[in-house]
Amino acid sequence: MAVSWTIMQVSIAKMYSMFSSVSNERIDCDPVGQRPDVECSDKKKGIIDLVLQGNDFGEIKLREMNGDSEFKYSSIDGGHRKRAIRDFIDCKFTTSNKAVARVGDKLIDVGHRLYKDLPEEVKMHFLQYGIRFTVYGKEMTDEEAGETFRCTNISTNVNDQEKRNSYLNNLVSMFVRETSRPIRGLNNDYHPLFTRNKNKKGEWYQPFYQKMTSRLRDDEYVTRLLVILNKPKNDANYLTCSADEAEDFYIENGNKTNGNWVKNPALMKSQTKKVINALNFIHKFAEARKSVVAKGIASKEMPFLIRLYAYWVREHGEDSIRVKDWNKFYNEFKLAWFCFVGDNATRTETNPDDKESRSVSACFVAYLQVHGDQKKSQQSVEWFLQEFDYANSGVVFLDPVRTFSREVREQVWIKQDKKCWVTGLPLAFEDAESGHIVAHTNGGRTTIDNCAVVHKDENAAMSTMDAMVYKVMRQDKMAA
Repeated sequence: MAVSWTIMQVSIAKMYSMFSSVSNERIDCDPVGQRPDVECSDKKKGIIDLVLQGNDFGEIKLREMNGDSEFKYSSIDGGHRKRAIRDFIDCKFTTSNKAVARVGDKLIDVGHRLYKDLPEEVKMHFLQYGIRFTVYGKEMTDEEAGETFRCTNISTNVNDQEKRNSYLNNLVSMFVRETSRPIRGLNNDYHPLFTRNKNKKGEWYQPFYQKMTSRLRDDEYVTRLLVILNKPKNDANYLTCSADEAEDFYIENGNKTNGNWVKNPALMKSQTKKVINALNFIHKFAEARKSVVAKGIASKEMPFLIRLYAYWVREHGEDSIRVKDWNKFYNEFKLAWFCFVGDNATRTETNPDDKESRSVSACFVAYLQVHGDQKKSQQSVEWFLQEFDYANSGVVFLDPVRTFSREVREQVWIKQDKKCWVTGLPLAFEDAESGHIVAHTNGGRTTIDNCAVVHKDENAAMSTMDAMVYKVMRQDKMAA
């Protein structure tokens, strides 16, 4: 059935009344499918200046909600404009320094003023300004509302993630939003990496970033991790996330009727857990960075950390990455990073690529913005790891195989002349257990050359300790 729609025009005064919690015609200005209300004050001031000058505000799209909603209308497009007007009347920000109001034939200087401080004739002019609404009927679905948003913004500056975010009732879109930012009215437990605070001026900032992100960039990071970390193991393009790949992931997995996450909840749990693990990794890096230089992650570092983590997961396994000292990791990361980024980059040798012949460091920086090219993504990581000293980084990779087989235990037991490796005393096989000479938690491999067969009591006492350290400690204790 075709969606019905009507045209409605109201004054700013009427629209403002529709924001009230007691209004029978209440408008939801902050639906989850719209960009979050963290836009800069300059943009809000620009919207108010436009209205004061009497210029066209543009059309706003609403949808009429069903009776079970606390709102009569929900915003499809135009949320920034509605919020700017609401917040200006609530005296949350001033006009721009050079703002001028046009009232009839008069131009009135109203620069850097709160709404309450405007001349009465300017207030009246402002409140009488007409707003045009296109209002869609109650039969409109979430999917149709999202499609309307995307069609409305087809010729405007709307990025790929903003288009994907317009999928309202989509499980992937909901996970991405609720992981990357606070949703008004939901009180969601979003990831601490994306913490948002306000400073004394009332401006938003993110303590774990050097610069506040915008345009749903954090949503994009979460989306990229979802796509990359959940590619099949045989996918050669395991570091790429093109716009088409992301769109397909939303459609195939997030549809509430027949998407993969609805049909297989365990799949959803598994795929989203991988993302949370990655964000935990990056958050720890950000905390270390702040402890060392009192600054959050730089804009170029975030996409590379995603790429590096995904590379290590593919090389060593999902649960194999351990950082035993995050300050060491940060220091070693930056030493390698400075070989490619900054005025003192040392990787100046020429590298011919498909663009031109340029230095490796120039290619590295350029490749950080390329997300759909496996060769360039992989090359950037491999260059970086040429300069990365694992021995001083605090990073270890655990063997995905945790325990030794019975056959290995028996073979080593015989080689040890059926004696305990720790005490040297005779050892019955039924009392024998195998342990790692170099502890598994320290990166020791579960291979026969790293296996020691010990009495079960000694193995229990050793726990996760390095076996050689435990052996020396025990001998010293016995000698004392």
